[in-house]
Amino acid sequence: MHDLLLAAFPWFSLAGVALTALTAGVARGRYYAVFSSVLLTLHSLIATSLARYVGPFLPAYALLHALVFIHFLMLAKPALRPIWYRATISLPASYFAAAVFLAFPWAIAAGLGMTPRVVVVPFAIAGVGLAQSLRRRFEERDVVLDGQSIPTLARQSLGGARVTRPLKIIQLTDPHLGPFMSETRLRRIAERAVAAQPDLVLLTGDFLTMESHDAQAVLARAL
Repeated sequence: MHDLLLAAFPWFSLAGVALTALTAGVARGRYYAVFSSVLLTLHSLIATSLARYVGPFLPAYALLHALVFIHFLMLAKPALRPIWYRATISLPASYFAAAVFLAFPWAIAAGLGMTPRVVVVPFAIAGVGLAQSLRRRFEERDVVLDGQSIPTLARQSLGGARVTRPLKIIQLTDPHLGPFMSETRLRRIAERAVAAQPDLVLLTGDFLTMESHDAQAVLARAL
């Protein structure tokens, strides 16, 4: 079974790239077809070169590889997906795609005839990145303006001035509405920002992804 799966891996990858490119060209246009073809070809070359070195994890490795193609196929028709889809397809596929690209140096070693060591490292790093992407990050900074001129771009020392009623500014940045950021999650973040009673809210993008670029109404509801 292991040998059969290993032998089928490159042919499955080739078929996946071709099917995705064809579907993307018909459903979404030339730009996405070219983008997905280049990305999935590079992904497949790296994943195929490392498949023989993952040992007993090959079935899980192949499944995650298949989810990457499903994810890009579904992106041919952009839409925000339900939570079950994000949990079972979008997030695992995004994780695996990132891990495989991080494994590029290991693939080069394999291509040069060497045996790549500790192949688990890029997959562990991608796992940390996935965990970070699923949590929200809130930071507070006090910025004091003393009316001093700043002739050049340089780090300035903290001033001593304080006012009883400082201006409160909240920045919401890079929500990337899509697999990692649902409408409900972004709405909670916006509600927390409003609850802080800011004087000014800065929305500094990026707001949408390939999955949500037609979902401006969803973004408006969340904000």
